[in-house]
Amino acid sequence: MTMRFAVSGSHATGKSWQGTAVVEFLSARVPIVRASVRRLQLIAYLPVSPDGPEGRPGEDDGFRRRVDRCLRRALLEDEYDLLDDRDAPAVVELPRQPERQLAELVRLTEAV
Repeated sequence: MTMRFAVSGSHATGKSWQGTAVVEFLSARVPIVRASVRRLQLIAYLPVSPDGPEGRPGEDDGFRRRVDRCLRRALLEDEYDLLDDRDAPAVVELPRQPERQLAELVRLTEAV
């Protein structure tokens, strides 16, 4: 299996990683995460929504959007090849509207 790495100069907080730190970090962690997610049946991705919960004190909207983009790429686009085998859990994106998220999650878990 070939592992793809999207190497950028910073992580979600915007702080720089030096040299090959990103590749080394991912090379060590991706196999652990891949093995762990096989134990799950369903992963629900909750996109950032202007109607959703407020951020933590001191957390800015830019940070939330960067984390959201990272999670979207990792879970829905499978950027790190975590979910590419038959034992991988289903990944679903819940609606952006908080009032619809619980009903959709209940519907999906009944089907699993």
